[in-house]
Amino acid sequence: MWKVRGYKSALLVTSAIHMPRAIAVFRHANLPVIASTADVLAVGGDSRDVFAWLPEASALAAMTNAVKEWLGILVNKLRGYL
Repeated sequence: MWKVRGYKSALLVTSAIHMPRAIAVFRHANLPVIASTADVLAVGGDSRDVFAWLPEASALAAMTNAVKEWLGILVNKLRGYL
């Protein structure tokens, strides 16, 4: 479809966590893509701080996002998008 319309490439703007899956879908469709993240999650801090080693609620949210992406990749493969 994109060849019919004369597109040669696409600018892909999405969340950094979705980027690997999104790029894979575009590559599977043989459409060259230029990736640009809409957000970036930065982590870090002082590991010498004892509180840095304690679990945080944000870790659960990050794990939830990762699991959703893994499931998204699986579903895309099953549907033939990857």
